[in-house]
Amino acid sequence: MKHIPLYLTLFFLIWGSLPGVPFLHASGTDGKKFQIEFYGGFSLLNPVDLNRRVEYDHSYEQFFTEDRYRYYHSLYGNYFTYSGQREGEFKKIKHALPMGIRIKYCLNPSISVSFGFKYLSKEQNSQVTHRYDVRSVNPDAVYFYDEFSSTRENAPYTLSVSGYAPLVGIHYKVGRNRSINFEGYVTAGPLFAACRFARQRYYRLENSYGYWYERNLFYEIEGKGTGIVLDAGVRLNIEVIKNIDLFIEGGYSYQRAGNISGPGRSETEYTDVNSSGYTESGSWDGTWAIISGSLDREWGVLPYLFPSSEYGTQGLSDFSLNLSGFQLRVGVSFKL
Repeated sequence: MKHIPLYLTLFFLIWGSLPGVPFLHASGTDGKKFQIEFYGGFSLLNPVDLNRRVEYDHSYEQFFTEDRYRYYHSLYGNYFTYSGQREGEFKKIKHALPMGIRIKYCLNPSISVSFGFKYLSKEQNSQVTHRYDVRSVNPDAVYFYDEFSSTRENAPYTLSVSGYAPLVGIHYKVGRNRSINFEGYVTAGPLFAACRFARQRYYRLENSYGYWYERNLFYEIEGKGTGIVLDAGVRLNIEVIKNIDLFIEGGYSYQRAGNISGPGRSETEYTDVNSSGYTESGSWDGTWAIISGSLDREWGVLPYLFPSSEYGTQGLSDFSLNLSGFQLRVGVSFKL
């Protein structure tokens, strides 16, 4: 489906150039060669490699809470009981808001060339809390040997992406009159992209004997990289008053950047009922990669894939920042 806008563009180019249909060629522009355009809109988005972090953290919290406690309840029955709840959910990046400016120069009534800038960004925030009360009884003697409450809170939890691109393009216009006409376009240029993941994770465990333990983690990684942009689509131009048009355009934008690198840092505070606690921290600068592996526990196996810049790239899969997607934009064009 992502090739449809390009096929439509080629269709307009070929059909509009046929000698048998001269009425399709757009009328003149009253001698005005330049147009300046401003637009904004909506873009579907799925940065797969970045969103793997959301999938991993959802699975991790599920694995060490619900999956774990369900296993022991099925193993010991009423000797192991639990109750709990989850508030919120880990959210993926699914869309973004593109905007831009474009200057067009009319070579003739049908063909124009353009130069412009496009910017796209999205920040997705989540807040997720798991709370559980667990009660375990020794099956060989009726007394409680473990009863505790646990809280796991991820807040704030943030994914963000952004990108900007200088673009050159070619536009082909067809239509019956100046007031309403159609246009096919193709634009391309370099992509300068950035991404970020940050979270604050709080964990507390407290048992029935008065012992409690807390761990507070802050983790952040940032990255920047370059790639390419290729847009193709069609648009409808509507003249509202002389020399001012409104337009609606839709199509597919291929936007992918690689070799993402940047700084990262982490800080973890540990405290319990018996001490004032201590802190561990670290920082690094590296290239993003996809970490893969599995966690083996008595109650199951958790396979994982997630992005990080902390462990280098040797033997790891490449990370790609994919900002491609279908876009719908509206704007205004001024003839100069």
